[in-house]
Amino acid sequence: MVANDTAPIMQFGFTLVPAIQPDELHANMRSSIARGLPAVRSQSLPNTDILSIAGGGPSLADTYQDLTGCIAAVNGSLQFLLDRGVVPHICGVCDPSPHMVDIVTADPRVTYFIESCVNPKVYDKLLEAGCTVYRWNASSIPGGMQVLNQIEPDWFVVGGGSTMGLRWLGLGYALGFRHFDIHGLDSSFRIDPERGKASH
Repeated sequence: MVANDTAPIMQFGFTLVPAIQPDELHANMRSSIARGLPAVRSQSLPNTDILSIAGGGPSLADTYQDLTGCIAAVNGSLQFLLDRGVVPHICGVCDPSPHMVDIVTADPRVTYFIESCVNPKVYDKLLEAGCTVYRWNASSIPGGMQVLNQIEPDWFVVGGGSTMGLRWLGLGYALGFRHFDIHGLDSSFRIDPERGKASH
């Protein structure tokens, strides 16, 4: 095989093994959909406000005071902001790992947007604390479309990257936002100003 008739395409012989197996993701989806929570649908009217996405990277410590408009936390950045007196309007979670129940803070002042494949214990924790929770579907769950076709025929999915920080762009767009400020999406690597690159 060649790309553009010039360079060969190198094929790799390895298999990616997901951290959470598709059967478990599908069970999580069925559980969350059965709760009857409001689901995200495409917003037809643009929102003129800014969506400030607050990721959990180290640079958030430098810029969290610059968050404006509607503040959207990502997973554990919620607690970081709350500890500094900033109450985000919304918090998003798409990681299906069971440990997310320990990472995501339940605060009734915050509205949560939780992906359908997230572990049911996260939903339980938020709902038991009296939080407002919206559910949304990701486009990247293996076999997820088949599950949605079976149990949620009017499904709507949000595309995007593999992290909640990146997903907030697609989810925010679906919610009507057209202007985004991004903070703390530096992937946990603090840039050393003297070296111009990550310290490690």
